[in-house]
Amino acid sequence: MKDREIIARMMLLNLLRCRRLRERTAGSGLYDGQLPILECLIDCPGSTQIQLAERLAVTPASIAQSTKRLQRAGLIEKRVDENNLRCNRLYATESGAAVAKAYRQEFDQLDAETLAGLSDDDRKTLSNLLERMVANLNYEKLDYLPPWKETDA
Repeated sequence: MKDREIIARMMLLNLLRCRRLRERTAGSGLYDGQLPILECLIDCPGSTQIQLAERLAVTPASIAQSTKRLQRAGLIEKRVDENNLRCNRLYATESGAAVAKAYRQEFDQLDAETLAGLSDDDRKTLSNLLERMVANLNYEKLDYLPPWKETDA
């Protein structure tokens, strides 16, 4: 099998998962890609936009746009840093935490459906292969550990 075919299957899997998730969470107030921001703020309350961008390996402009949307939706709030009045810190609101929890449950259910029929050995092999692929793209340069890295220990 050609590399292109393998990557095409990975992209199709991602597309199908995103489509299914959008169907299930329509009207939740959360756009694609905003769950990691909310979860990061729940894990690291008081982060700045720059810190979020670094932790999530995205551009500061992307974080700025997403945080504006999240703030307008009442899912996060900005507070001026007490020690540096020029610095804004971000926090998930109670509503934001509730939406993140509900969204995470949908993700977890979709994960279970996606991996249905795979044995524990299959899952371990797949996980190891994906981890090697991620390492090939210098994953270790990311500042923020994705949730799976924290729970594998």
